[in-house]
Amino acid sequence: MKAERNDEQILVRLPARIKSLVETGARCEGMTTQEWIREAMQSRLGLVNVCPKCSHLNAGKAKYCCGCGQPRRGGHS
Repeated sequence: MKAERNDEQILVRLPARIKSLVETGARCEGMTTQEWIREAMQSRLGLVNVCPKCSHLNAGKAKYCCGCGQPRRGGHS
């Protein structure tokens, strides 16, 4: 498959109401809309806890994987 110029980007269509809320939030914080969305996504990704053994998506504070029982971050090996 031919590489596209935007392969490193994700394009998202937002309903007008949500777009307006995002733009307002960005403006209040003195950021561009893109910066605001990027920061919001990065903070949210910090809550993701994917098991390296079985790839199950766990809650960020899970001590053990809900899929395979493997100890998670901060757990004992």
